[in-house]
Order: sequence, then C-alpha cells, then structure tokens
Amino acid sequence: MTDSHQNETAYKKLAENYVRTEGTRLSAERRGAPLYLTPRLDGRVHRRTTEKKRVPAYIAAAMAACILLALFIPSVFKAPPVNPAQPTAALIPLNFTLPANFTVAEKQLDQGTSVYYLADARKDDVVLMLERSAAAPSGADLTKIELNGKTAYARAAGEYNLLTFRTGGILYTLSCRYELNTLIAIGENIL
Repeated sequence: MTDSHQNETAYKKLAENYVRTEGTRLSAERRGAPLYLTPRLDGRVHRRTTEKKRVPAYIAAAMAACILLALFIPSVFKAPPVNPAQPTAALIPLNFTLPANFTVAEKQLDQGTSVYYLADARKDDVVLMLERSAAAPSGADLTKIELNGKTAYARAAGEYNLLTFRTGGILYTLSCRYELNTLIAIGENIL
C-alpha cells in the first residue's frame, strides 16, 4: 500500500469516529431539555395546524352582500311590463305647413316629446319640440309677444333664440341659432 492510500484510510476512520461520537452526544442532548424554550410559538403553531378553517366575519358579510346584489339587481333593471291596453307614445304629427325654405331633416321621440329637426335653406336650422301639456309655458325670463292674436314667449340670446307657446293642448318650443324672425315665421304658420 502506498502512503497516500494509508493516509486516506486513516482519515476515513477518523471521520467515522467523529460522526459516531458527535451523533451520540446530540442524541443524548435531544432526549434532555430542548435548547430553546418557545411555548408561545409552539402554541400558535399547534392552534394553526389543528383549528378548523373558519371564514372571517367580514369576508362572510361581503360574500352575503354580493349574493344579495346578484339576486336583486336584475329586478331593478328590468323594464316595467308594457300594458297592451295603453297605447305607446307616438310622434305628434305636424299639423301645419312649414315655410317654403324649411324641410324636416330628422324626427325622433325623446321621452314623450316629439322632436323635429328642421333644415333651413338659409342655414338657420330649427329644433322644434312638441309635447302634450295642459299648462301654458312659463314666461319667466322670456319676453311676451303676440303672434296672430295669440300669446307667445321669446328670448333672443347671443348664442340661440327661443320661441314657445301652447295651442290645441300642445306646447311648442322652437329654437335656432341666428334669427328670432326665423322662429316667428314658423310660429305664425302654427298659430
């Protein structure tokens, strides 16, 4: 045998001896008192590993609220049932002749109000709104004028002009951008 081989064998025996003696000492030490006393930490670990999984109250309350919302929100957004006995709202027809320079460009029903967009050949387009009303228009902040012997109310502001009156149970409201006379010409045809 060579010297290196003998040295290796000797080191191997020394290592085995060391492992055996240290292992024995550590086993004896482990059977005695533990090195560190941690009763609070031990209790916490024990409780966490043995307790049943419970949902905290705030999470349970949030889940219950979500379930209630899921059940009740669809009923809030449902449209009320349509009663076939009631007629559906329809556009109020124009029962007068428009001046020659006007044509109906578009018409729509907006929450019970008939809205007509009138195109003017002179580029002063008009919005005409008709709604059934038992009350006369409020003259607040408006100027009272006479059209064909009937009372109407007008406003000539810098950005728009307005004319309103009631006849035949219908409230007429007209507006345009440039000239109050544009509205008066239509108003005279209506009245």
